[in-house]
Amino acid sequence: MRQRATWQKFKTFGSFCLIMLLLPYIVTVFVHGKDFEALGNKDKVFINVRKPKAGSSLAQMESISDTVEANSEENRAGIWNGLSDQEKETQIVQVPWEEYFVGIMGREVPVNAEMEFLKAQAVLLRTKLYQELDAQEPAATQPADAPENTGQQPADAPENIGQQPADAPGNTTQQPADAQGNTGQQPADTPASGPSEKKVLDEEYLTREELEKKAGSSEVESYYNNLLQAMRDTENQVLLYQDDYAFLPFHQSSNGTTRSAQEVMGTDAYPYLAVRECPLDKDADDEMLITSFDYKDVQAKCRSFLVAVAEDQANKTYQFSDFEIISHDSAGYVQEMRIGETVCTGDQFRDAMSLASSAFSIKDTNGKLQVTTTGKGHGLGLSQWTAQQMAKSGKNYEEILQFFFEGTTLTDGGPVKEKIE
Repeated sequence: MRQRATWQKFKTFGSFCLIMLLLPYIVTVFVHGKDFEALGNKDKVFINVRKPKAGSSLAQMESISDTVEANSEENRAGIWNGLSDQEKETQIVQVPWEEYFVGIMGREVPVNAEMEFLKAQAVLLRTKLYQELDAQEPAATQPADAPENTGQQPADAPENIGQQPADAPGNTTQQPADAQGNTGQQPADTPASGPSEKKVLDEEYLTREELEKKAGSSEVESYYNNLLQAMRDTENQVLLYQDDYAFLPFHQSSNGTTRSAQEVMGTDAYPYLAVRECPLDKDADDEMLITSFDYKDVQAKCRSFLVAVAEDQANKTYQFSDFEIISHDSAGYVQEMRIGETVCTGDQFRDAMSLASSAFSIKDTNGKLQVTTTGKGHGLGLSQWTAQQMAKSGKNYEEILQFFFEGTTLTDGGPVKEKIE
């Protein structure tokens, strides 16, 4: 009985000590409420992000993005820009910088990506985002001789360059519908530590919940941690060319050789985007795809750039003799082709027909146009498949970047907090 009484006193004393220990915390939460929660975020950097409002047509467009062809990003952008009530359709939220960065990376790289490949991809992304943030500086703070086009993509870049399809190599799960839950977001009017509303990014990203849908519940933790580590291990690092942000497109896999910017874009401004031999790409997933089209469907999809013809020819259905590949670039991608009386680029045809690549051949099969493509993506810049194989063989991210962007300089671009203030 005495031993039981002693134990009871000990429990009572322990409970009293616990209450006294927690009392300051309880009082602080009671007095300060949500302001106390903000203390945990005081060192976080938040970025303004424009995204569709829940239930808007833009949000619905995002929710069906898994049914959109891999290279139709520019089509969705066209719909976006054509909306007269865009401001009503979108909202600006504040997202922690790390969550935003990791979420974009999650859209761009496969779950099984090697760490050095992830680091290379992180540098490409940071360079792009820093460039976009710097481009939003008030005119008065920019150098007098600053180039006008300092945004995400060069003005003379072909469509869909630098865009990464949702079905990146190794990612067998398409991007999920706009998920709800803990997105790490704050309202755009979060005070004090938040960025100026003048600087807004609109790159799509995956929330933690969406990352779990992509990677699976058993893999999401390691996937997230790998993305975060790649970001932190390359902290503030960007690629420059002659003291300006480099233009750094990437694609899933080439046809075995990446392309020259001079040939694709007709400019010498990006000499570091040169032909690179990538023989390992020939072993990439879905490297070769064969698709057949009715000739009338080809005619309809390409109508926007076909030259006007006489009325008696307008209703004529094309046949194989109306198609001819005229030339290839040095990497083997179609440079020019003829459709009826129109000469177009291989990239125009690829975009119109939602082809995986503009490295293709054509032939007539059973009265249809059969197109065989090699590679996935535009073929400019970094090949993700080869970068992954280089990482597996022991190459570090600096070596990967120099292989694809020789002549650029890896440098410290400064903390993101300086970019958004």
